[in-house]
Amino acid sequence: MIVTTASDQQEDAETLPEGVEPSSSPLDFFANCRETTVKEIFVERSNRQNTYRAVKVAKRWPEFGTERADGSGVFFTKEDVTTALTAELGKEPHRQTVKRVWQKLQELGGEDVRSKTRQVGRKQSATEILAMDTETADGLLEKRYLGLDLLNGDAAATGGVTPVVTAADGCTV
Repeated sequence: MIVTTASDQQEDAETLPEGVEPSSSPLDFFANCRETTVKEIFVERSNRQNTYRAVKVAKRWPEFGTERADGSGVFFTKEDVTTALTAELGKEPHRQTVKRVWQKLQELGGEDVRSKTRQVGRKQSATEILAMDTETADGLLEKRYLGLDLLNGDAAATGGVTPVVTAADGCTV
């Protein structure tokens, strides 16, 4: 079964080699694929830089995200996303870029990324955050699909990703 969102797809869990866990969301899937392939698909072929940036920001949660004090999860504020984008781009991002990357993080994250508000004290105003549990955050760094060719770049340019699993020697598994 291929899990589909309006903008992107995930791998076909039934075609994965034994022992390789399926992704929990498109964000989890793209974060665990080869970065150069993801960049080629989203930036060079289909002009979707903010999707690629959202994946990059999510993977940099250890640097720019905030871990909950009890260790149960990680969250990003808009300031965290702005700081991560500044590190990625080498310059201060435009507010519209931050807004679009924020939206892409929500879209790609599916049920893994939840939009919430956080208020530390009664005198502090509520802050919008994107939260994920620790297991999900750790899963973004696993690189579990690097040895597999799960992305067909031509399909992404036309609106979707067609998964193809190949062995190291190039034959279809």
